[in-house]
Amino acid sequence: MMDINKLKQEIIDELNKLHSERVQKEQLEKAKNEQSKEKKLTITRDELKRMKYTERLKLKQENPEGYKQLVEENLK
Repeated sequence: MMDINKLKQEIIDELNKLHSERVQKEQLEKAKNEQSKEKKLTITRDELKRMKYTERLKLKQENPEGYKQLVEENLK
């Protein structure tokens, strides 16, 4: 029969491992999200004007700050 303390320690070790993996995954996703938010949009004034409404809407939803900056810079 397995020692109860050994079993407890194995469970604790496994939970710690799972927790560490989860935290690492969340940190990576957060970093990716922040990186994509900070990504500067490189669209010219003519490209922006030629975009369909649905394309501009998608761009605005995916990167609201970048879209706002792009519009302010290009459609004055």
